[in-house]
Amino acid sequence: MQLAVNFSWQLGQLLQENAITVDLIKCPEWAGMVNSASKFGKVTVHFEIGIGNGSVKNLDFEMIKRFLRTTDTPHLNVHLLGDSTLTADSKPDEIRLLDRWKTDIEYLKLRLPDQNIVAENLPYLPTYPENRISSRPWLIQELLTSQDIGFLLDLSHLRITAHYENLDFKAFASEFPLDRIEEMHLTGLKTYANYLTDHFEMGKEDFVAARWATSQIKAGLWQTPKVVAFEYGGAGDVFSWRSEISVLRDQVPQLYALIHS
Repeated sequence: MQLAVNFSWQLGQLLQENAITVDLIKCPEWAGMVNSASKFGKVTVHFEIGIGNGSVKNLDFEMIKRFLRTTDTPHLNVHLLGDSTLTADSKPDEIRLLDRWKTDIEYLKLRLPDQNIVAENLPYLPTYPENRISSRPWLIQELLTSQDIGFLLDLSHLRITAHYENLDFKAFASEFPLDRIEEMHLTGLKTYANYLTDHFEMGKEDFVAARWATSQIKAGLWQTPKVVAFEYGGAGDVFSWRSEISVLRDQVPQLYALIHS
């Protein structure tokens, strides 16, 4: 397993000072950020690709190929989009969504033959009702098995979904295709604007969840992911105010030790 951390100027400063160690620096598909981050270490790109709505036909495949070729990105990631017009627990609607996912994956395979693909679970909460249907474990299991692709387990997304479905997150996790994990994401959760939200610093409960997940991996109960990403910090209006250098200085070494122990 390799530890990746979201790129921010705070992360760059700590790496320049040799105050922390990471294996990979995680960036969105922004050329400027990738170029800046590459000065501090190896870069992995997290693509903003969604499947289920046909938008894959409008992707810039030359850009995708360039990033896959010039960075240390281990696979092509996609996000499992839902649809607010479809009803969760309606078998016909679930099959409709599954068929859309399959069609988009098949198109990606056609344009990017022999490329490893991983699919990420998105969080269901009242502000994202469309993700209720897309967070169904059996749908994700069926897609990954039928298309022979990997799983990007976002543990925070899973915990948020379990919270709003009134489920125990550990039991809920057991329903997912854990034998196909290729990447795992970790963040802290907080109540923000009245909803449970991710991409915050890790608190006590978040570390408990992270330790439990890594214990499952090290016990051989889950497949070992190539990458474990700490999705804290970043740039822009969404992430810049959640990029405290003190948090990175304290928590990155803890997570590095956790996955490398």
